[in-house]
Amino acid sequence: MKRQLFFFTGVRDYGFRAITSFHRKLQEEYQIESHLLVMPTPEPHSPLIKNHPNLMNHLIQNLDKELPWEEDEFTSVSSFSHIATYKAIGMK
Repeated sequence: MKRQLFFFTGVRDYGFRAITSFHRKLQEEYQIESHLLVMPTPEPHSPLIKNHPNLMNHLIQNLDKELPWEEDEFTSVSSFSHIATYKAIGMK
C-alpha cells in the first residue's frame, strides 16, 4: 500500500497559506503523495469540522480506497488538490 497524506483545510483557516505551502513542498521537494482537500465556505476550521461530521466520517472511513471521496463531492483542480462541492457539505 502506498503512503498518502491528506490535509483538510478551509479558505478562511488561520493556517491556510502555511498548509498549502507545506502541501506543495511535500510534493515538489520530497515526492510525497499529498492530497489537499479545501472547503470553499467562509467557516474557520472548528465549525468546518463540527458542522460537517458526515463528510468527515465518510472521508476517514474511505481513506483506504483509491479515491476516498465521490467524484461529484470534490472538484479536482489538480491531481492532488480538490475543492469540496456544495453537495459534499450538504448545501444547495
